[in-house]
Amino acid sequence: MKWRDKRNVLSISTAHGPDMTDTTNKRGTVTKKPSMIVAYNKGMGGIDKSDQMLSYYSSPRKSLRWNMKIFFHLMDIALWNSAYIFSKLSGKMTYLSFRDVIIKHFIQMEQVQRPFRASSSGGHLPVKVQKRLRCKICRVEQQKRKDTFYACSVCKDKDNKLIGLCMPICFNKFHEK
Repeated sequence: MKWRDKRNVLSISTAHGPDMTDTTNKRGTVTKKPSMIVAYNKGMGGIDKSDQMLSYYSSPRKSLRWNMKIFFHLMDIALWNSAYIFSKLSGKMTYLSFRDVIIKHFIQMEQVQRPFRASSSGGHLPVKVQKRLRCKICRVEQQKRKDTFYACSVCKDKDNKLIGLCMPICFNKFHEK
């Protein structure tokens, strides 16, 4: 059956015939509609509302793979259904605020103190220096000159000067001894 409301609507049904039914719109005007369109509109009102709300606060993004888009769409539908039931049973709460409460509940984690792990260098930390220093490990072990901007914050040579060390290999080697 072809019927024109705002635009052409094509429908086919084995449950409804071509008979017309009187309906009233929001303004109170009586119009004739096919009975199958009336039945469709009666059943699809909730789905249209659901689709409308999901379009306002949609989760999927263009960068996601298709399977993740489907997953997030199903999560949105489940969230919308629960928000609808919640608002019917316990008062008014907007979908957005309901979604925020649920998301905050799921991401709420206990703050766990990480155990303190002593560094292998025993509290010695590398510091960046203004003037380049010669790396002690490269000079002594490899007999080559290599300049670096890093030194140990604690270790000093016999003249009480900072010891230059390349990062991170020479710094770790020096403190393993």
